[in-house]
Amino acid sequence: MNMKFLKILAASFAAIALLNSCSRDDDDSSVPAISVSAQTLEMTQDGGTATFTVKSNRDWTIVNGVDWLAFEPSSGKASDNAVTVTVTALANASKDRETTIKVSNQFDYKTIFISQSGHGGSSEIGEGTKDSPYNVAKALAIIAAGTYTDADVYVKGKISQLGEFGASFGNYTYYISDDGTATTQLEVYRGYYLGGVKFTASDQIKVGDDVIVKGKLVNYDGKTPEITSGSKLVYLNGQVAEEQTWTDLPNASGEGTEASPYNVAKSLNIIHNGQSSDSEVYVKGKISKLGEFSDQFGNYTYYISDDGKTENELEVFRGYYLKGNKFTSADQLKVGDEVVVLGKLVYYNNQTAEITSGSKIVSLNGETGGSDEPGEENEYSSNIKWTNGTNAYDDNTATVNGVKDVKVYKIGKSDATGTATITIPAGTKKVSYYGVAWKGAATTIVINYNGTEVYSQALAANDGAAKSSPFTITVTDSDHYTFDLTPVVGAGGAPADLTATITTKDGAKPRALFFGMKAEK
Repeated sequence: MNMKFLKILAASFAAIALLNSCSRDDDDSSVPAISVSAQTLEMTQDGGTATFTVKSNRDWTIVNGVDWLAFEPSSGKASDNAVTVTVTALANASKDRETTIKVSNQFDYKTIFISQSGHGGSSEIGEGTKDSPYNVAKALAIIAAGTYTDADVYVKGKISQLGEFGASFGNYTYYISDDGTATTQLEVYRGYYLGGVKFTASDQIKVGDDVIVKGKLVNYDGKTPEITSGSKLVYLNGQVAEEQTWTDLPNASGEGTEASPYNVAKSLNIIHNGQSSDSEVYVKGKISKLGEFSDQFGNYTYYISDDGKTENELEVFRGYYLKGNKFTSADQLKVGDEVVVLGKLVYYNNQTAEITSGSKIVSLNGETGGSDEPGEENEYSSNIKWTNGTNAYDDNTATVNGVKDVKVYKIGKSDATGTATITIPAGTKKVSYYGVAWKGAATTIVINYNGTEVYSQALAANDGAAKSSPFTITVTDSDHYTFDLTPVVGAGGAPADLTATITTKDGAKPRALFFGMKAEK
């Protein structure tokens, strides 16, 4: 065997080896995956360092959009071993700040929320999302502005105070702030544990815990800024709850109106996407199951679905019969009945999709039981749209001067004022209405338009305005009022549909009832 042949043979083996090596490198058929050891990091005011680890089966890099953070290393090679990344933050002489970084291997990525307190105090930060939660300062500012959240938002803070632990119901009232002190804090009212499960012991959380809470922001009774009942922890001192995701049901339809009711699929999609309805909507379905019938209160809990089966049901909790009348017997409903229900969609305690209490059936197997209103020509019917605000109710009825089933609107409670929004149609020149105050407690109502008070009226107490709906009320001409709109909108009337806010102003018990609200041209 000569030297030339040996050289050719050696070169051939080398080429084959190189080809095999290249083939193995290119033939990585594993699913791209990346993981990080932290979802949130907190940096101190004076700067300093923190660490987290990255494990990825593809080359990875950190995407960082701020100049006050540095990462070492900021990228790495694919490896079966976790790589420790050191985060260095500059000192923060300004207000609190935050950012979200992305650790990406081009096929998959993970996000880490990084915050840093500042010597200048709390600034309002966050978008209310999972990746960018509000801080407490931002949540409080939103509530103070009167902009409550219909959908769930995420709020980040430290537990500053523990309140009532509800052992019977598995909920907990506690308070959070940006710095863990009780100076500027937000109440979390009757919230649930990680993932929305019930609390089982009072020591599952403690003062100083870092949390992210998912829930709705409200100003309860106009006095208490809070995350309202039914919220859940999604983060607790590094523990992250796996959130269940909702896959929208197909064939969802309807607009929620009388002419185009939601079907059950559309209603469930709305609820599970965190969009409870502040105002009443129409929902059509078939009764799939009967629940509790209350002979004492005349209400009924039942379930509806689009096909009458028990899959993808919507609970109708303590609803009323046709026209809002009380049920008188359990056999007034049966499985298979087709109904249209008017009520509000809620996700009760983040556990039960339902039409909440106080709804009414407007159609049962095609029967309506007559008009919901006492008649278009009846002086006690209303043609103005009403939207509930704080301590406002649109599910009351009354017998007025012998006329039954008059729809009555109510604002205020025994110890708190109330607010609602009315929509006045285009062309309206005046609004007339009947208004009475609570028995033995006269009050005053005001109407604001574009942030300015444009109308004020003292309402007389009425003996029939007491206890609960249905009321029996006697009124006279002195209880009938007219609000002339022309000084506000001009002699031509409202140029377009406009909204105004109606509020109880004062009184020993600032409650008022309205009916016969009419827009007139």
